[in-house]
Amino acid sequence: MLLCNKKPIESNLEEYLKFYPFLRNYTKKEIDEFYGRLPEPYKTFFKYRYVEKKTMEQVAEKMNYSTRSMYEFRKKILQWGEIFWKGD
Repeated sequence: MLLCNKKPIESNLEEYLKFYPFLRNYTKKEIDEFYGRLPEPYKTFFKYRYVEKKTMEQVAEKMNYSTRSMYEFRKKILQWGEIFWKGD
């Protein structure tokens, strides 16, 4: 189980994703596996938001969605992340 600030990754996924470029390789590999399972357009959202570090507004503009929709994308990804990491 991955820990960030002594919390399991599934309960702290947003923090892990925000610091993706700075994670250790074994942690990145797990997140990359999760990323590989995401369907489009969630995969594109993930790339812009967490890898390229764009704001929600920038992601919304690039993807031609509303900013509010981007928060729904994030919520769904975090839900899937909880399922993914609890599945060990």
